[in-house]
Amino acid sequence: MFDFNLQIPVLFIVLCAILGTSIFVGVGHWCIRMVRGNYTGEPMFSIVLPWFLRAFIIVLSLPIFVKLYFISLPERDFSIRLELIFLTLVIFLYGLYQKFRAYLDLSEIFQKVAFEFVKLTQLFIVISIFWVFSIFLGFCVLYVSGYLSGIVPVFDPMRDAAIVVSSLWILPFVYLYNKIKKKEALETIKTPDHLKFYMLLGPILLALLFFMTPLIVEKYLNSEAYQKWLDRSPPLERV
Repeated sequence: MFDFNLQIPVLFIVLCAILGTSIFVGVGHWCIRMVRGNYTGEPMFSIVLPWFLRAFIIVLSLPIFVKLYFISLPERDFSIRLELIFLTLVIFLYGLYQKFRAYLDLSEIFQKVAFEFVKLTQLFIVISIFWVFSIFLGFCVLYVSGYLSGIVPVFDPMRDAAIVVSSLWILPFVYLYNKIKKKEALETIKTPDHLKFYMLLGPILLALLFFMTPLIVEKYLNSEAYQKWLDRSPPLERV
């Protein structure tokens, strides 16, 4: 029924999915801070960026766990040395940044690093839950819409699945925005000046662009123009 014979690497799909989801998490964190009355004037970028960087660390860590899963193979020809060196360098640079930013001692730096590991674990769990539920819901909609399309031709399985899953990701921000505006009207919380929903739509659309990037690249790789470019004749050279 579905052909998943993709030409793009799986790691690229995972990268785009995790980075896009981290933006959703960052925007959601920014909104929840306002709902709880913890907003102190920080811009959305300062909240989203740390989650985005944590997503990069997760992606860099995934090959380690994948290789460790296959490490018991008798004829393995891979090593996790490069990934471990890079992650150690990231941890060292983060500790150095905290040292010169806030003049922390060694114990406080270790606490900061441990706190970041907790945040990384939280982000990985949230991303896993979101995508497992989204994929499950998407396949349910595909099945139901595919069945109904044989009865009523207005149904389109892929379109319906995209609409339902996209709504699932965007509706929480509509709810949070309405809650923020209600509390703002009661003057019980602090919010940015002239807060509008389009301020949330910018990063949300950027996250959706990350989700669509693998599909766009895959469509281009399968396009006739790209295939002609691959099969083009070599340029003639004058002797």
